[in-house]
Amino acid sequence: MDVYNRNSKTGFSKSKQKTYELINGKQKRYFLVTASNKLTTQATFLNKKKTSKITYLCDADNTTYSQIKSLQYGLVKIKIELNKIE
Repeated sequence: MDVYNRNSKTGFSKSKQKTYELINGKQKRYFLVTASNKLTTQATFLNKKKTSKITYLCDADNTTYSQIKSLQYGLVKIKIELNKIE
């Protein structure tokens, strides 16, 4: 599925950010995108319960992500942080 498809259903727009919603059965995935189409946050829900959250930090100079943080919810919380090494 194309997240940036202009014909798809968007959740809402608020203060220079857009929210896109993808539904796959009972799983819902929300993508928060800036006005310049840069992904900032991805949240996944299963039956109204948050299962994961991924935060992206983008470099202002180029189009690469300098940091990605992932938090997996469940019986055991798993935190993963990926940093760009120069």
